[in-house]
Amino acid sequence: MNQEIKNFLISNEKFKVFKYTGKKKNALNDPSEWNNIFGYAYRYLIFRILRFLSISKFSIFVYRLFGVKIGKDCYIGIDVIIDPAYPQLVTIGDNSVLGWGARLLVHEGYIHQRNIGRVTIGNNTIIGGFSTIRCGVSIGDNVIVAMGAVIDKDVQSNMVVGGVPAKKIRNLNEVI
Repeated sequence: MNQEIKNFLISNEKFKVFKYTGKKKNALNDPSEWNNIFGYAYRYLIFRILRFLSISKFSIFVYRLFGVKIGKDCYIGIDVIIDPAYPQLVTIGDNSVLGWGARLLVHEGYIHQRNIGRVTIGNNTIIGGFSTIRCGVSIGDNVIVAMGAVIDKDVQSNMVVGGVPAKKIRNLNEVI
C-alpha cells in the first residue's frame, strides 16, 4: 500500500487528495494504487453478504470486526453499503440509524487522483433510506437526513437536511 495512504490512516486528518503519478492514463486502472486488493475483495464479499441480512445486531458485530466504529444501540437497515476499502475510517455514534440502502463512502476515484476521507455520524442521528454520504463528511448529533439525500458537506448538530446535494431544511427543534 502506498506509504502516503498508510500515513493518512494513522493520522487525525479528515480528508486527503492523493494525486496519481503512475504510468497508466487512468488511476483506477492501476492495481498498484489499491490498498491490498485481496483484502479489499474479501471485505467486499463479506460486506455484500451483510447487505442482504436483516439482522442488525449481527451486521454491527461483523462491521466492528473490520474496524468500523459503531456506538451503542444503533440500527443498520437492510442493503446498507459501508465502503469496504477503508472501513476503519467510518464512525457511527450511539443510538443512530442507517436506513435501508444508505451508503457511506470513504474513498472516491478519479482519472488523476483518489480522495480518501473519514465519515463520522454523531449520536441520535437518522440517515434516511437510500442516502449517500461522501468521504470526508461529518454529521453532527441529533440530525435527520431525508431519504435519498446526498451529503457532500459537513452537517451541524440539530438539523434536518435533504436534497441533492443536501441542504438545511430546518432546525430539528422546529420538527419535534
